[in-house]
Amino acid sequence: MPKKFNLIYHFVDGDTWGGEEVDVHLAAEEISAHFTENLCQPDVELVSHSTNEKKTVKELKSVELVFRW
Repeated sequence: MPKKFNLIYHFVDGDTWGGEEVDVHLAAEEISAHFTENLCQPDVELVSHSTNEKKTVKELKSVELVFRW
């Protein structure tokens, strides 16, 4: 069974979106492609599933990878 990671997004305005809000679960081998294809593009929109709020990648302060058991 591949190890899965959740992404937690921290924004410059102080907001934090956890795994349940963005619903991104990646296998270890998918992480690099996700960052290259999505999170390196400043105008890509991220959407919170719980509030439907949209923010762009350029509003990110940091991204946390959390291992899922």
